[in-house]
Amino acid sequence: MNRPKLPQLAASSSPTSPPPTSSPTSPASGAPLADVLRQAREWRLAGENQKAAASLTKAAEQLGESRDAEALELLRLLGDVQRRAGQFAEAERVFRMCAAASESSMTAATTEFTFDLRDLGETILMSGDVPRAVESLRDALKSRKQRLGERHPAVADAHLQLGNLLLMLDQVDSANEQFLQCVDVARSASPPAPQVLAAGLSLSARTLAQLWEYDRATSHAVEGVKLQHEVDGGKSTPQLADALRQLSYVYYLDSKHSQSVETLEDAMRTMRESGNPACRELVLLLQSWSHLMTRTRQRNRAEVLLRDLLDFAGKVYGENHYFVANIQSNLAANYLAADLDDYACTFQRKAMDHYALLFGDSYPNRAAHLLFYGVTCDASGHKDEEVARIYEEARELAAGAGFGGESVAIDASMNLATMYSTSYRAGRGRAEFNRAMRLIHDAISDRMPKVADRYRVRFVNRMTESLGQPLAMAFRERNKQVWVDDSAEWALNFKGLVSDVLAKETLQLRDAKSLEMRQVAQDLRNVREQMAAFSPLGAQIGSADEYDRLRGREDELSAKIREAFHDSVEPDRWRTLAEIRERLGPDEVLIEISRIRYYDVEKRRFEGSVYLWMGMRYVAWVIPPANVGTVELVDLGPAPEVEGAISNYLSVLQQTFAPGVIGSAESKRHLAEATGTLTRATLGKLPPSVRGFGHWLICPDHLTWLVPWHALRDQDGRYLIQSKNVTCLTTSRTLVTPTDALPANPPVIVANPNFNLGVDGPTFERFGPLPGTAREAVAVEPHLKRYADAAPLLMLDSDATEERVKSLVSPRVLLLSTHGFYESFPSNQPAAVRCGLALAGANHLRRWQAEPDSVEAIANANDGILTGLEVTNMNLRNTELVVLSACESGLGDISTGEGVAGLRQAFQQAGAKSVVASLWPVPDDTTATIMASFFKHLGEGDPPALALRKAQLTLKEELTESQGEAFSHPVYWAPFVVSGPPGSRSSSPTR
Repeated sequence: MNRPKLPQLAASSSPTSPPPTSSPTSPASGAPLADVLRQAREWRLAGENQKAAASLTKAAEQLGESRDAEALELLRLLGDVQRRAGQFAEAERVFRMCAAASESSMTAATTEFTFDLRDLGETILMSGDVPRAVESLRDALKSRKQRLGERHPAVADAHLQLGNLLLMLDQVDSANEQFLQCVDVARSASPPAPQVLAAGLSLSARTLAQLWEYDRATSHAVEGVKLQHEVDGGKSTPQLADALRQLSYVYYLDSKHSQSVETLEDAMRTMRESGNPACRELVLLLQSWSHLMTRTRQRNRAEVLLRDLLDFAGKVYGENHYFVANIQSNLAANYLAADLDDYACTFQRKAMDHYALLFGDSYPNRAAHLLFYGVTCDASGHKDEEVARIYEEARELAAGAGFGGESVAIDASMNLATMYSTSYRAGRGRAEFNRAMRLIHDAISDRMPKVADRYRVRFVNRMTESLGQPLAMAFRERNKQVWVDDSAEWALNFKGLVSDVLAKETLQLRDAKSLEMRQVAQDLRNVREQMAAFSPLGAQIGSADEYDRLRGREDELSAKIREAFHDSVEPDRWRTLAEIRERLGPDEVLIEISRIRYYDVEKRRFEGSVYLWMGMRYVAWVIPPANVGTVELVDLGPAPEVEGAISNYLSVLQQTFAPGVIGSAESKRHLAEATGTLTRATLGKLPPSVRGFGHWLICPDHLTWLVPWHALRDQDGRYLIQSKNVTCLTTSRTLVTPTDALPANPPVIVANPNFNLGVDGPTFERFGPLPGTAREAVAVEPHLKRYADAAPLLMLDSDATEERVKSLVSPRVLLLSTHGFYESFPSNQPAAVRCGLALAGANHLRRWQAEPDSVEAIANANDGILTGLEVTNMNLRNTELVVLSACESGLGDISTGEGVAGLRQAFQQAGAKSVVASLWPVPDDTTATIMASFFKHLGEGDPPALALRKAQLTLKEELTESQGEAFSHPVYWAPFVVSGPPGSRSSSPTR
């Protein structure tokens, strides 16, 4: 195999300063200083660091107090070789002298900086004194601020170097803060500092990506590359190659692998074209390249490159440098991926010994390295007891380590549980899985409030991607009740965590006491109002850049709120299965559905995951009340089969609206076939025990949220609604979550909006009139008055404006009878912007699109479109029930574990306890009939689920009597579903 040739170092390639332009004589030997430096570099490359240090020390002594450019170059080289030789105290003293000289020479006009601060921090770090290393750079930052002012480029550089050190320590949160401050200062620095800004942008991109802020990270990385290209005058430089490397890393973390490869290839090409690559950038770039080759299964190429790189880094930096240990660890990962487990174990042990030699046994990354060492030992057949000790030590070290520590502790517990469970010690494995699950839950509760809003679902998915392992093990052991019970508890504690935290934060922000936070909250609401103008049915007057600017501003304001409130947000409490069962009524059964990653637990391997991934599956836990039977775990089957049955069923329902179809024999046959297939894929797999319960509490997941469960068939061939009461729960934890018992305001009815309000001349008839909603309001009003013991406030016709609806404060019941919408595209916009309700003036859209104006003006004008994003700004804290008497109001973006991100979720996030919404378009007059009956039963004291069931059964019977059995089609009576606490009292054109 041909070994790739690494670029050769130029003799003068010091990373800290350019070669001298003159050759003064060294008093030590009478030789020109350039010759002394050249000889020292040759010794350094040959690994003769002691000889180089002796020569340079002698020359430095003869130079005395001189701190001119040549003297500083000599001192920096001396510090470098002393560090290579393990003389950390001597190297620290030298780098302190260099840093002091650099600091004293800085003036208001300084724009170029050395790497003395970085070298000083790394040297102290390599001596094993982590706190002092960080403190030294913080002191330098403070000193620069005091001497040069807050906005000087030297201050931006100090933030950059401190961030670099913190990133080496895996303190990603703190490093990110420093990089962002670097960017902020450099943008407004006087004089300008484009090089520092470019570096800050690239490094902040890296940490932002590690914190799941991918869009913002990409923006920073792309800007960093462009700016670096300008700084370099269009030339290829090592700095430009490194900026491209950081962009590749962002793409990699964002799962954009093809873009990552292409960008890293650009970085390699740029490095070759630079002609004189700097060592640090080259080593980092080659490490990234070898890692990418390992992940893309080019393991032989990766091994050759890593071995050459190991030799190269040793010559360039010395065997003591942490880069050498990094490469050894990368080699171990490559060998593990190639199933060369013994080699992997050996090289990871070498890497760990190397780190311990440099930093001591308690170095910052030791927990992560121990975790990986445990994996290599497990794979290479070490004894379980030895592997267990390694995992336990990793977990103990990771505890309380902040960002990253929780992931190591979780993985260590999960791997330990896996090892025990597959070694026929299932009881001990189950105990470890329980521990791992609690760690994951606590980590999410603590970390998620610190993650940007739009990345939270993604964050939770990352944190919970290993949940399939214990659930797969529980499925294998489902004949053992302890596994079934524990896995049920795991599932119910993770469902809807993101939604719960969002709702808590929304309510807490609304209660902000300080003027500053109230202003931040108002600014955030204003920004979201402006973003709502970009709805697919909104004004759409701004450019994509304007929308991106608004999202960036939303991120900034959200970050301030997170910083102010995340420590005071009450963490989610772990609920036990016993608690849930105690709250179930004697006639209630909970059906907890989850879409899980499924693994073959008998086929362990170590290529990317502990198990062989078998795809996605749906499972269900059937949970009866306390002291009534036992919990059962049911396999519903592969996700493609279940989701195919759901999609086919919904497609058949949609086809019903075609002319002449509804009453045809063919329509009836197609519906029967689709219903039968979906029933067999879901309810048909439930155990016979569920038949004994009259009230089914179903907690769906992913695409099962779109299933009208009450319209499926039971074991006797009847619609489920005819024999059971069905309630959908967003999360089972609502059964044991106390709700506020605060007074609410009178109910509100919004109906029959004048969509053409304020439109002169031709209108954009996107929304046709809904006269049936006016009749609906009249029919509902007395029942709603009886329910709430207060006369409803009516907003009809021209009074049904967006502005009035958004100003509502906690009506006890809110009925919105109008058109609803959900648009799948553009997918780069959040679902909350792509769903909404049409109110008075909604057909104004064409005028707004034709007249140029500012986004702010549109937002303030209230365009008649109430988006889900605007709903989250509403105050519905004490609202018991929201009824969305509108088509498709239950649709949205679907995610595993978090339900449907759309109008229904937006109203619940705003504070509403229960929401009634529809899954497909409904004829106007039919909706009016259902709603009148629903509120009649609600006023008689029925909870929402039972009231809706009675209304739907009544309509079905009326249709059968008046038009025959063929016309009692579910498309008419089944579209509405209710989600919320089961025991709460709150809880023609189409809309």
